[in-house]
Amino acid sequence: MKTAILSVLLVVALMLCALLLIHTRNQSRRLYAELNAEQARSRQLDEEYAQLQLEQSNLSKASRIEMIARQNLGMVPASTGNTRFLTIERK
Repeated sequence: MKTAILSVLLVVALMLCALLLIHTRNQSRRLYAELNAEQARSRQLDEEYAQLQLEQSNLSKASRIEMIARQNLGMVPASTGNTRFLTIERK
């Protein structure tokens, strides 16, 4: 009788271990897939950041700013001929 109970307990323990192993493997595969997806997203964000840095660099070039100032705003570079000085009289 004792051996039958022990055998049943061992079979139940074996089944629990097998179910736990299946669950752990499934969780491991799911987490690995999530890791791969996040690494791909990280690479994508790195590429986007590099592209944005390049775009910012191009947009902030002095030659581009000067061209927009001349064409869109009608600005001209300062020179002694078009510079006016204001004086403040103190009382």
